[in-house]
Amino acid sequence: MIGWLLLLAVSWRLWVPSDLFPSIPLLGIPSLPPVLDVVLLGAWVALLLAVIAFGKRHREALFVGLALLGVCLVLLNQHRLQPWFYQAILLSILFAALKPERGLAAVRWLTIGIYLFSSLGKIDSQFLHTVGQQFLQTIVQPTGIDISSWPASSRLWMAGLFPAGEFVIVLGLMVRPTRKLAAWLAIGMHTTMILVLSPLGLGHQPGVLLWNVMMIVQLIVLFRLLDRSPADAAPASTEPAAQAVSLPPKRFAAPFALAILAAAMLLPLGERFGFWDHWPSWALYSPHSSRVDLQIHGSAANKLPPHIKAHLAPPDEMGWQTLALDRWSIDTLGVPIYPQARFQLGVANSVIDRYGLERASRGRLRGVADRWTGERETVSFQNATEREKLSERYWLSSQPR
Repeated sequence: MIGWLLLLAVSWRLWVPSDLFPSIPLLGIPSLPPVLDVVLLGAWVALLLAVIAFGKRHREALFVGLALLGVCLVLLNQHRLQPWFYQAILLSILFAALKPERGLAAVRWLTIGIYLFSSLGKIDSQFLHTVGQQFLQTIVQPTGIDISSWPASSRLWMAGLFPAGEFVIVLGLMVRPTRKLAAWLAIGMHTTMILVLSPLGLGHQPGVLLWNVMMIVQLIVLFRLLDRSPADAAPASTEPAAQAVSLPPKRFAAPFALAILAAAMLLPLGERFGFWDHWPSWALYSPHSSRVDLQIHGSAANKLPPHIKAHLAPPDEMGWQTLALDRWSIDTLGVPIYPQARFQLGVANSVIDRYGLERASRGRLRGVADRWTGERETVSFQNATEREKLSERYWLSSQPR
């Protein structure tokens, strides 16, 4: 719980109303006043502090509130569907509905699912040729080795060790005799990633590093790594005989929570087909995600405010300048941009409409990369009609608040 507060603190600009980066609601809801974000955020933090302070007392009601408020915050801005926050919503549902023994097993399976789909997301041409190569070079860099001198096939095989190792961890966590060993291997993986992504390596955002630390702590607690009891032993219950508040009724709550868990474990299978988003599918450090490229003509660049104009690339031979949406998000909000073409199309719509760039903008929507070839479906857009047609592809919103 303290980790959730820390992650909220390092990404605070994402959670408060701001004109510095567009907010794209998850559903096509009417424009709502920004003060609602502040109220929901304050209530979520208050409930989280209450969970920390009161422990077992009112546990069910507090976690129900955390889950509901978390969903509302995401509905107002899908950018908030960061992997750690999606995990927090799922955990809140499980903690609210399940008794400790059953809840422990459920959280373990959720954790296994995270590692499973994270590994599958990296068995991918894009990862092996790009991010996997960056990870590999960062790891061997202290030795002075330059992997660019290696044969291309060797570099690809070495990059393939990242998803292969993660998949071995999944198999180990699923089998009781190897559960603790696999948990220790997972801790080693997270420790390595912290070093790779730290300022000593690739210099990723604090939230990414902190979530890796949280996953280490979670592994220690879930698989009881600091004592000699079996890895799947349940903690002794310290719940009072009668809860002061019990919401919702247990006979409905437990099946509902397990159904949510099953959905969270199965829906990522539809990620490659566009039926489920990349981050809720645990496609982490996986560059195969769909995206949007937006270009502004240099003749209209001065219409943009300085904090956006600073992220324009130098003009090409025709005067077009690419707006780095990912860098804009990181520099403005302190978090990566939501890796989904639908969301990024909403950001493009906001920039074009807000600053009157209809005749001085163009872009490309690039679909999910093929797992084996890395090829993508690409659709260009140059006007509002074409952008609207692309928006009609999606069940969820691609329009700004």
